[in-house]
Amino acid sequence: MATEIYDCKEFPKTGGITIPAKYREKLGMLPGDVVDVNYENNQICIEKEDPDSLHNKRWVSEKGKVLIPKEILNIAKITKDKEYCLYIDEEKKQVIITIIAS
Repeated sequence: MATEIYDCKEFPKTGGITIPAKYREKLGMLPGDVVDVNYENNQICIEKEDPDSLHNKRWVSEKGKVLIPKEILNIAKITKDKEYCLYIDEEKKQVIITIIAS
């Protein structure tokens, strides 16, 4: 299956992105799990933790939320008024956040 768009909306002021419930188990990102969050090619990628990676580590909350690190928000120039689209890549087991240029 190719990358699938899930939703587009305003970036939350809390900096937290919720992984859709229907994908959490498929992606291996359940509450309490640690995930890697990185920024490259103008996208934020969230994926299951690789203990050997140097990417930012974050916990998945009870409701499936992952807080995006401040340094990534700053590098990507993300503010609460920016819009983003959330993509699910089941093959690579990633959640991809793309900021919509304004």
